[in-house]
Amino acid sequence: MVHFHSFERDSFSEAYLTVAASGHAAPRLEAAALYEQLARVVSERGIEPVQEKIYGPVAERGSVLAARQAVLRSAGLENHPCTYIDGRPGETRDVTGVQLWGIVPKPGCGVTVATRRGDFATGRVIRGRDFEILHLSQLVGGQGTGVPQAEAMFRQAARALHECGYRYRHVVRTWIYLDRILTWYDDFNRARSAFHAGEGLDGRVDGTPFPASTAIQGRCGAEGCCMDLLAVRPRDGASVDIRPVLGSRRQPDAFVYGSGFARAISLGIEGRRTLFVSGTASIDIAGRTAHPGDREGQALETLRSLEALLEEQGGRLRDIAAGTLFHKDGETLVAYRAIAQRLGLAHLPLIPVLSDVCRPELSIEIEAVALPDG
Repeated sequence: MVHFHSFERDSFSEAYLTVAASGHAAPRLEAAALYEQLARVVSERGIEPVQEKIYGPVAERGSVLAARQAVLRSAGLENHPCTYIDGRPGETRDVTGVQLWGIVPKPGCGVTVATRRGDFATGRVIRGRDFEILHLSQLVGGQGTGVPQAEAMFRQAARALHECGYRYRHVVRTWIYLDRILTWYDDFNRARSAFHAGEGLDGRVDGTPFPASTAIQGRCGAEGCCMDLLAVRPRDGASVDIRPVLGSRRQPDAFVYGSGFARAISLGIEGRRTLFVSGTASIDIAGRTAHPGDREGQALETLRSLEALLEEQGGRLRDIAAGTLFHKDGETLVAYRAIAQRLGLAHLPLIPVLSDVCRPELSIEIEAVALPDG
């Protein structure tokens, strides 16, 4: 099944593709089928990919990427950078889906997309007349777990940004995968906070805000932690409207309980906004876990928290263009689907990924990209 959302700006269109797996084929065959669907839409609509994620078992990474490359080559498409994620390493058995975000430049408007290969990372760059957007894939911190790996990952990010002419304060969104999140999430948070302080980030709206972020269980390869990031900067004296969302009526600023991220970042370019919503779980206004032990209660609480954040930014749940549903076990996925069906939200383009969440009692987390001006 393919979910396609598009969003018009003056000089380009944004495109969001979510291709969900059938779950009935071996990983290589499933990947080939997914990419045949994706390549057809990309070719027909002239989409230039910027960010791509594949969710599947890390043991099958080689065969899945080989199938992907074969389909892209056959379709005459570039083998652009992508991120391969195994939500709970060693337990995932199937490829669950592919997400792609790209743009369609409008003729004569001066927008280009290119691959950026550096010593420290590979990514894609969108250049417009007034702005530049950089996405970097799979910044790693080495094997093992703990603070040294997190510190190494952030140093790698800083070096990669520097060689592209950016600073970390240009980062608006991070996606962070920790292979043992329940073991060392607190240590990771301390390392992230120390790095933010060293970069001059204070997390305040009127200062230097933290990026929106997801930190979830996952692995891209053999490393203990891995990160993708999105950075934005204006060009030639122009301005880009970047607004952090620190909390909502249902959830506090995450820094209250020691996590250094904004609840969302509103990115305005050419008068229209994209809302990058951080990983959101069943956490109440006081920062406590809501509905521990109740899978349906946590699913509902998570959706209500997403709804509150979006409404306060002028949007609705139906404005979600792409997202990921991280679930602790099969029962949680069943519970979420029951709640979504009851609320008329079964259509949301969320890829399900088997993962632990940052607290042992949490069973679900959802991240999303929303288009409130669409």
